[in-house]
Amino acid sequence: MDILSTMSPYIEQILTGLVSLITAIILAAFVELRKRVLTWIDSHNNLRLQKILSSLATQAFAEVENSMKNGESGYEKMEQAISIVAAQLQKKGIKNFDEEHIRMAIEEAVLKFNYAYTN
Repeated sequence: MDILSTMSPYIEQILTGLVSLITAIILAAFVELRKRVLTWIDSHNNLRLQKILSSLATQAFAEVENSMKNGESGYEKMEQAISIVAAQLQKKGIKNFDEEHIRMAIEEAVLKFNYAYTN
């Protein structure tokens, strides 16, 4: 009886265990990579959506300022601008923003305009 035939079942078990361990490590690496890629995609999508919202808010502010010159209150202008932005977002199929986010983007556009106008 030679030593190779005696050790063969043990070697086979060890190799099977090593292959299983390497497979588990590779799968764990792919899961981690997937999480990182999805996080990166989400952050870039959020940034893109924020830029779209900012642009629409600036356009709505300009439109309201140019069209509403009959002494309407700031509240009426804000509501009209929110309505314009919400309609544009809906037209583009973007549902990530509620009225509060839209209001903040419009207020930011107003602040930027006022800062640029006074300086």
